[in-house]
Amino acid sequence: SAEQTAIVESVAADHRDRLYVCDRVSGNVWRIDPKNPKLVVVGRVQERETGGKKVRANVSGIAFNAAGDLYLTAGGFEEVLRIRSPNLDVDEPGIAQTFATQVEGANGIAFDKSNNLYVTGGRNGRIYRTGPEGGKAEVFAQIQLHSRKLPDGKTEQAITANGIVFDNAGTTLYVADT
Repeated sequence: SAEQTAIVESVAADHRDRLYVCDRVSGNVWRIDPKNPKLVVVGRVQERETGGKKVRANVSGIAFNAAGDLYLTAGGFEEVLRIRSPNLDVDEPGIAQTFATQVEGANGIAFDKSNNLYVTGGRNGRIYRTGPEGGKAEVFAQIQLHSRKLPDGKTEQAITANGIVFDNAGTTLYVADT
């Protein structure tokens, strides 16, 4: 809408095929029913104060686990946040809470078949992992850092670990290095 500024970087679908996105500007988590496409706020990601400044979460990745809880990568906080399924509510939108910490550059997000959480670290090229219970994330893998020259022949651009997904068997992890 021209009436508001919204920045959405990723989308997830629940078991009822409703879509969920998080606006990086307002922190609103919106649910969209494709059969009746309206933005409905069902959750919120609140700004935090760090060093006397307001900091946005800058949510980029969003995914559901097998239990239906919604997970959001918060690069601005170096965390992964969670809103439990019952709290994705139109009448009383749930507030995202810390689930995993020490996830520098938190970007893409995926779950394996054991419900372990994997998160890409963007420019640092790391893949982090934490168990189904959350807590401090550990480095699982490192994508070799490299850059490319842009068509102008002068500008170098870092290539980063971005999107992430498991195959249907949940055994092979794919990372988009973009």
